[in-house]
Amino acid sequence: MPAMDASEVAEAVAAGQAAWPAVVCDREALVRQLERARAGDGAAAVLRLADLYLACASLAGDPVALRALDGMIRAAAARAAGELGQPGWLADEIALTLRDRLLVADGEVEGRLSNYLGHGPLDRWLAVAAARTGLNALRARRREQVLDDSRLAALPSPDEDPELDLMRRRHRAAFEAAIRDAFAGLESARDRNLLRLYYFDRLGLDRLAQMYQVHGSTVSRWLAAVRQNVFDQTMRLLVERLGLPESELASMLRLLQSDLEVTLSRLLAPAS
Repeated sequence: MPAMDASEVAEAVAAGQAAWPAVVCDREALVRQLERARAGDGAAAVLRLADLYLACASLAGDPVALRALDGMIRAAAARAAGELGQPGWLADEIALTLRDRLLVADGEVEGRLSNYLGHGPLDRWLAVAAARTGLNALRARRREQVLDDSRLAALPSPDEDPELDLMRRRHRAAFEAAIRDAFAGLESARDRNLLRLYYFDRLGLDRLAQMYQVHGSTVSRWLAAVRQNVFDQTMRLLVERLGLPESELASMLRLLQSDLEVTLSRLLAPAS
C-alpha cells in the first residue's frame, strides 16, 4: 500500500481540531489508523475524519478526548438499556464494559476502539457495540439467576446439598465473624469505604468512578481485588479458627463463594 498522502493527514487533523479544539492526537497514531482505514475495502470510503481523530486521541489517553468519548459511551449505553427495557443497572454495566473493552489493551493487543476505522459515525458504531454488550450482559445475568436459583453446579443449594446446608447453619456465627475481621483487617481505608459504598449504600460503578475521579474500569478492578482479598482472608481465618478437616474444606469454599457478597451487603452497615 502506498504511503499515506500528506494532504489527507492534514485534512484529518484539521477536521479533528475543528470538531474537538482541545483534543491532541498523536500524528503517527493517526497516520496508522488512516492507513488501516484505507486498506482493502475502505480505499474508496468517505471517512468520518473528526470521529477517527477523537478515537485515536482517546486510545492515546488524551483526557479531553476521553471525557468526550465517555459522554458518547454513556449515551449509547442508556439508549441500549432503554431499548432492552431494563433499569439503570444495565446502562451502568454496559458503559463500564464498553470503556474497559474499548480502551484497555490486552497484552500487545490495543483496545477495541482501534477497530473503529471511520467508515461511519462513531456514535452509531458505539450504539451497535452497546446493544451487543447489553444483550450479552442480560444473557449472563439470566445464567447467574438460574445458577442462584438451582445451585446445581459449584454452588449447590441447601435443599440439594444437605452437607452444605448443615455447614451453613453450624458455622454461621464463625462465618460472619471471619468476614467482619477480614474486612476490618483491610489496610486501605479506600478499600473499606469502597465496599461499604458498593454493598451497603448501593452506589453504582459510574457514581463511584465520579467520586474517586477515576475511570469506571479502574473502580471495577479495585472492587475485584478487594473482594478477592476479603475472600482469601476470610477463608484463612475460618480454616484457622474452625480447624476444619481437609474433607470439609471444599464445602466451606463453596459456602464462602455462594454467601460472601450477600453477607457483605448485610454486615457492612455503619455501626449505630
